[in-house]
Amino acid sequence: MKNIDRYNQSEPFHYDARMINSTNIAIIYTENDWFNSVEHVQRLRETLPKPLIDDYLVPNESYGHLDLLWGYNVGQLVNERIMNILNRYDD
Repeated sequence: MKNIDRYNQSEPFHYDARMINSTNIAIIYTENDWFNSVEHVQRLRETLPKPLIDDYLVPNESYGHLDLLWGYNVGQLVNERIMNILNRYDD
């Protein structure tokens, strides 16, 4: 309903990811995500014109979308990896 109100169409607006030219993109995702599928991540990865700085499938099959923030062991499975990425840019 919000798409119709906002964009006058039932489907979300299509954004052409080929137009993204950033070289500072990391993708962190899960297999059990109710919001996003591994296939959608694969499609995004194939569409982005620049290489990713990280492409990380969380190695816990039970992890879902909210577990990226609140999940058990998120500090070790996700946050540590994010900190390592951020530390690459610490000057």
